[in-house]
Amino acid sequence: FAASRKGCGNDSRRFRRKKIIFTLLMLVVFRVGSQIPVPGIDREILAQTFDSETGLFFSNPKTMPVTGEVINPYSNGELVKSETLGVWKTHDGGDIAAEAGTAVASMMKGTVTEVNNDPLWGICVIIDHGDGVTGHYYNLNETVNVKIGQEVSMGEIIGSVGNTADVECKLPSHFHFGVTENGAWCDPIAFVEK
Repeated sequence: FAASRKGCGNDSRRFRRKKIIFTLLMLVVFRVGSQIPVPGIDREILAQTFDSETGLFFSNPKTMPVTGEVINPYSNGELVKSETLGVWKTHDGGDIAAEAGTAVASMMKGTVTEVNNDPLWGICVIIDHGDGVTGHYYNLNETVNVKIGQEVSMGEIIGSVGNTADVECKLPSHFHFGVTENGAWCDPIAFVEK
């Protein structure tokens, strides 16, 4: 029994040493290695996926499609009055202030499932990000950079902000961003930040 306990302790110490060595190696790669160009590696995106405290990489890193002030937040099922329509309805996404022409990026890697011109939401791109997550990118400019079936990576530019969403035309220039998880709307800003 004493021999088996001793063996377990040694295995545990070996595992801790390996974890410490791996974490130190990753820190060196990101601190020193960031000065060495490596073709095909986007160091900024790679750095966003690494947690130096745990030494782990995130499998599904996320980024905001645009940066700006949230001018009309997700309503979480509550009724809010639409400035454009003058009626009370839910707001299933978040409106982020951005000038027309501002680049819009994919929040995560995924596959483009729809590119359409909706009568209310204007030019829309919908991306299946996997694991039941779907990104809805609305009020885009008529010229989009993606097509149905195209694979996109996190941060890849899919289009630009437009003024095509008639349902929100009384709001200042903005991008409408929505996320569904397993078919249910959720707060897109909170989703990206978690």
